Amino acid sequence: MAVDQIEANYPGQVAAIEWHTNSGYPGYCADARTRWYTYPPPYYVGGNWYYATPWAWIDGKNRGYQYSGWDNWVQQRLAEPAELGVALAGNYTPGAGTGELTVELVNPTAEEVTANLYVVITEDSLHYSAPNGDQWHNHVLRGYLTGVNGTGVTIPALGADTFVQPFTIESNWIEDHCNLIALLQEPTQQPDSSRPVLQGGTIPLLTLTGAAEPPAPRPSLEVSAGPNPVSSRAGFRCAVEPGTRYRLELFSPDGRLVRRFAGMSRTGTVELEWDRTGLDGDRLSRGVYAWRLSAGDGLAAGKLVVTD
Repeated sequence: MAVDQIEANYPGQVAAIEWHTNSGYPGYCADARTRWYTYPPPYYVGGNWYYATPWAWIDGKNRGYQYSGWDNWVQQRLAEPAELGVALAGNYTPGAGTGELTVELVNPTAEEVTANLYVVITEDSLHYSAPNGDQWHNHVLRGYLTGVNGTGVTIPALGADTFVQPFTIESNWIEDHCNLIALLQEPTQQPDSSRPVLQGGTIPLLTLTGAAEPPAPRPSLEVSAGPNPVSSRAGFRCAVEPGTRYRLELFSPDGRLVRRFAGMSRTGTVELEWDRTGLDGDRLSRGVYAWRLSAGDGLAAGKLVVTD
């Protein structure tokens, strides 16, 4: 029930997956148990580490078994910027039992991203009496379509990649209770035993009707940026609708975010000036700097050569 409440608190922002790992329960999934064991055992007692339930991993990080703390961890994670984009489309004919999910992966940063892509099917509204008293169970994992180890992907800098995953629905699953979830996760375990999730998305099965089409690309903004090369200052200018929010980000030659501007255009024009300083106010060294400007639904990107 705690997971249901969290998802209700943040509609459209949380994709939940429940691993039912005990083979004696109706919601048991062998993939869930296998994936569970890819994480180190989280529970320490009597000098030993154990696997225990319930337990939460929030975006790939161990967040314990106390229901009361999970919402706070979700809030903190939602407050962190997520640079990558995941968009879902596809096709499925009700009653057919087969379909395809199209996953578009968007990387607007100046550095290519290597990650593992996981695609899973979950089912809602399963009824059985669990030891914790819950009678109804949602987000129950039915299987990892990509396998429990996922599929390795590399998304080019300032680019995108598309992945198509075929799937099959078992006859005892209820179609309008099923959802598909795609998530990108770091391929290696971090020193704190986490595997950070970089971005994800979810879509109800029965919305995948008709022909599969990749999500529409974001409209391109016409941006004037320069001079290029630049030695001291560079300007950025584009026309937008009045009241449009914008964000300009600049990235160092090694892909680090070094400067950010954000605000709202009240006049219908975005005009910004970069004085070659970073987030700490220090002058930046020469090199090729990538920039990305988003305004409303529009997006533009480019590079500036910084010289002495």
